[in-house]
Amino acid sequence: MAVLNFNIKEKKPWYKPSEYYTSPLSWLPGVRDQWPLLPERVHFIDSTLREGEEATGTAFSIEDKIEIVRKLSDAGVEWFDVGYPAVNRAQREDLEQLRNSGLKVGWYCLIQVGVDEWMKAIDVSVGAGCNRIKITGVGGGPRWGGYTRHGRVLHAFTLDGEKRILDAVDYCKKEYPDATVIVGPTDVTRGLLKPEPLVNLYRRCVEHGVDMVSVIDTFGVSEPTSIRYLTSEIKKAVGDTPINCHCHNDFGLAVANSVASVEGGASWIQTTVNGLGDRAGNASFEECVATLEILHGVDTGIKMNRLYEIAKFVEKTGGLKCQPHKAITGENAWLEESHASFLIQMRDSGADLLRGEAYKPELVGQKHNVVISKTTLTQNFIKYALNKLNLSVNDENVKIIIKETLKKIDNKTEKGLPRYLTEEEFYELCKKSLK
Repeated sequence: MAVLNFNIKEKKPWYKPSEYYTSPLSWLPGVRDQWPLLPERVHFIDSTLREGEEATGTAFSIEDKIEIVRKLSDAGVEWFDVGYPAVNRAQREDLEQLRNSGLKVGWYCLIQVGVDEWMKAIDVSVGAGCNRIKITGVGGGPRWGGYTRHGRVLHAFTLDGEKRILDAVDYCKKEYPDATVIVGPTDVTRGLLKPEPLVNLYRRCVEHGVDMVSVIDTFGVSEPTSIRYLTSEIKKAVGDTPINCHCHNDFGLAVANSVASVEGGASWIQTTVNGLGDRAGNASFEECVATLEILHGVDTGIKMNRLYEIAKFVEKTGGLKCQPHKAITGENAWLEESHASFLIQMRDSGADLLRGEAYKPELVGQKHNVVISKTTLTQNFIKYALNKLNLSVNDENVKIIIKETLKKIDNKTEKGLPRYLTEEEFYELCKKSLK
């Protein structure tokens, strides 16, 4: 049968009773066969302390940073990006306090190997407590041979650039054998006409013992199909060496691109809470987690019921308010207005609310919040409400309730209050209007 029997009771990959009800199409062989390299487990590197603080208008105290790391690590995040401690004194001082707080996590730093003193930068970073060393400062896009605030950027796909990368890998592996070494040229998605230059570079890095390689969409200019393809080509070359994906959100595709990279074989992704970051931000941690867990069936090791709490804490401490309709953790994500009539009647009858929603809000730490506004006021809903309240049900009373409800909403709007009534406010209005 080509259509679904909605009386399904047993668990399916796309349906878990009391938790989620998604699309069976995502589990068809024709879809899944496109992702032969999809990993069973994905790990997270959090960049909220660095990229998140680069979001204009955001700043975290050291106490906030410690609590952000604590909350995220308790939820299952393993590594934390602390920036450039070798060249940024403030980040180095923050790292010292973070480490002294007793947090047992991986501290991930970036090394700009385009500068002459790159070995000293590695020494300083490791000495400061970083045990995850990301070798960058070599570019693959229009920034080739240019400069950043940290110094010169070498062309990753020249002999000089490749030699510097491999020398840095060799130095780290010799001097700091316990450190995890990651390589990731910046801006590669704008500089590649085909995957081979990056694939060949990473093949050489693996020969030199690198622990992880990266797919970095510095300016968010890629899209899911190309990111998936690039990642899969790299994965075929590097074998068991893990791939990390780092995507920016300039076209609103950071989450989609990060997930596509996982479909192509990446087993680590770099995200920020609430998608914070410079310009249009980075891939949203909570959206990546929920998408991978619920839609792809990939284990992230993240406690999803902590997502809302963490998002609200970062929003409050960072000072940058999220859009209310943001997926997963936005204030309006579970503020039901247009479907309020359906959900209220389903709830009152004891029916499974998954017929009217993709997943239960409790799964991500949210809760239902049904409200009444202009799009809710159908005759059928008002008659249902009046009957529920044991009030007289007739056309005249329906007209009265519509008029009084709209009047009440307008009064709230004039006072700068939300343009809706809570369920309790609406029922009280019905009782008073029909005395």
